[in-house]
Amino acid sequence: MRYLCLGHAMKESLPVRTARQCLENAVAQAGAEVLRGFCLSDGGDGFLEACEDAFGGELRRVRVECCDPLGNPVVADMLFDETKRLCVIEAALTCGLALVEPAKRDIMASGTAGLGDMIFAAYQMGTETLLIGLGGSATCEGGLGMLGQLSILSGASEAPPKAGWTAQDLVDQKYSLATLPSVLPATTKICTDVRNPLLGPQGAAMVFSPQKGATAEQAVALDGAMSRFADEVEALAESGRNADAQLRTLPGAGAAGGLGFMLSALGGEIQSGAEMLLDQIKLPALLEQADGVITSEGRFDMTSLHGKAPWAAAQAALRCGKRAIIACGSASAEAVAAAADQGVEVIACCEELPVEQRRDKTPEMLTQKLTTYLGRGRAS
Repeated sequence: MRYLCLGHAMKESLPVRTARQCLENAVAQAGAEVLRGFCLSDGGDGFLEACEDAFGGELRRVRVECCDPLGNPVVADMLFDETKRLCVIEAALTCGLALVEPAKRDIMASGTAGLGDMIFAAYQMGTETLLIGLGGSATCEGGLGMLGQLSILSGASEAPPKAGWTAQDLVDQKYSLATLPSVLPATTKICTDVRNPLLGPQGAAMVFSPQKGATAEQAVALDGAMSRFADEVEALAESGRNADAQLRTLPGAGAAGGLGFMLSALGGEIQSGAEMLLDQIKLPALLEQADGVITSEGRFDMTSLHGKAPWAAAQAALRCGKRAIIACGSASAEAVAAAADQGVEVIACCEELPVEQRRDKTPEMLTQKLTTYLGRGRAS
């Protein structure tokens, strides 16, 4: 049996390259063959590594001085291909939840100014194609901080906010907008698995801010503040590249606390991060040479069946009549049954591990359980 191994990070327990290596090790230990291995991402954790694997070529890492969600200085990597003028940014490396210690997380004090630093660095390098991965953010301010930083760096604003605009500034309306800076290249792809709009019951604030620590009252306040903010931004965008678009209702506008909305207002186009990467590696052609696909995910539940990269890879395998296996840390019985009904095999590898042991033990457990599972299937 020949398998295509597509490693997807397991949140806070298994980095994407380690995930890929675990899958490849399990296949080899089970006596099967690894056809090819790639890192996979939806746009969040592991997006840079996935793009390195998918695009290859002359992509090199560039370090950018920026700030984390709370305004503290950090240095983040992005990718740049000087020949193709292609730049890849992973938003979570500057405004991600993983950058902030759990005890210090404060959604109202968090902002996206650091992403503005990275985008402006890409602009200064002469980027012609920009890929921005969204996911895993600590923020919910509609991209206000990013907009403020880009306005300052591009000269559209003369008075920089003291430490970058935050969600609290959004709610208190302590910001001023005069214009939208023109810094995104004509080809800017916003890569995400989120399909939520900006506002309302399914919007950024009401769905995602509680996952980042917001109270019910804060979520309502943020939703109202983003509605006012959207009015202002859309008015400024009327004469821009997205003049005809209903920006706030775009599927994915609510991604990363509303960054999808703001990047769309600046001229970007939202697309599925998973589909972009799977197209880039030419998955159907690879599947012609493989017997199946093995991928990974942290928690497999019903949301996994809607746009997530591992599920997209599994579905592609099924369409080609190939075996599809998802190795996950834990899984809901409902989701496992739903996957089985469609022919996707889901193996939960680490459910018995205490939270504090997951980072250390997950690689070993994943490899062992998957090896055993493949061995039972007489993979050879």
